Amino acid sequence: MRDGHPRAFRESSADSPQGIELVVVPMRAAQDKIVGAVLLEYTPLYRQLFAAGDKTRQIIVTASVTGMAAALALGYVLARGLVRDLRRLTVAADLLASGDASARAVIGSRGELGELATAFNDMAAQIAAQKAALTELAARDPLTGLLNRRAFESRMGEALAHAGRAGAPMALLRLDFEPLQGGQRPARPSGRRPGPAYRRGPAGGGAEGGGRGGPARR
Repeated sequence: MRDGHPRAFRESSADSPQGIELVVVPMRAAQDKIVGAVLLEYTPLYRQLFAAGDKTRQIIVTASVTGMAAALALGYVLARGLVRDLRRLTVAADLLASGDASARAVIGSRGELGELATAFNDMAAQIAAQKAALTELAARDPLTGLLNRRAFESRMGEALAHAGRAGAPMALLRLDFEPLQGGQRPARPSGRRPGPAYRRGPAGGGAEGGGRGGPARR
């Protein structure tokens, strides 16, 4: 008390083993001389404040733990969805690089990743359209617009294979336009029908020749 500042302390006794909370306030007289002190017990108030603070601390701790758990769960769900969408985009890119023009990225994310997937799908669609156009140009004659020899042989092979599997006959009609391309008109033999017809069996067997009035070309 000599410094003249108030002090708070706890006093224990046989009557109060848990102690009582006290505040001592110095009393000053003339010429700033300390002549005594006032003791104030605030044990009930202290305990009420401590109990209220303890409850508040419990609420704060509980809310903090709950918020952290919710944030972790939300972060896990978002990270899992992001990784899943990235894997789908990677798989689609690998398929497109391997030649699969139908590969598309189907993701559920929005934002920048969704915009990236949309741009990828647009790029894949453009590549597929260009590839189809190039395939069509490579399969057709630029002068007549008809299928060229390579496309004809490919489709012929597919038709023969289908006829062999189905066990059904297949017909082939051949028209020669080469004389017409040179401005000449092909001469038709007089007194004769067109040449021999050929027939291919359902299993791709040998050809049969027919003379005048022979079987139709099959």
